[in-house]
Amino acid sequence: MKLIGLRFNYGQAAHDHFAEFPSCQDCGEKRIAVLTVHHIHGRKVDIFRTLCFNCHMLEHSSTPDFTYADHQKHLRKKELARQALEARTDEMVKLKKKGLSLRAIGRELKVCHVSVKIYLDRRGALK
Repeated sequence: MKLIGLRFNYGQAAHDHFAEFPSCQDCGEKRIAVLTVHHIHGRKVDIFRTLCFNCHMLEHSSTPDFTYADHQKHLRKKELARQALEARTDEMVKLKKKGLSLRAIGRELKVCHVSVKIYLDRRGALK
């Protein structure tokens, strides 16, 4: 059935390639359900590789080496940055309660007064 579909959808050249290479040419996977014929140079050129689903996805991935551990590390960095911003905004609120102007708070914390206004507004501290 796979070969009939290949011939119908991609032509005789794809069919012949798959018949000659019936397993993944990267990892050796033999289960036909996960195999596909990959057009190396796009559909206009009949040059193929037989790849399994995983190898085909890696072929088209912009970050093929990105792991779950990398994802977890990225999430931890984002959380630390969020916590740092919360602490900085807390400091802005304290300085505002002391009566400092937005520019004075900005000078004190070495940030733009516009950023101070945005973060204090988000906290509702400008009212």
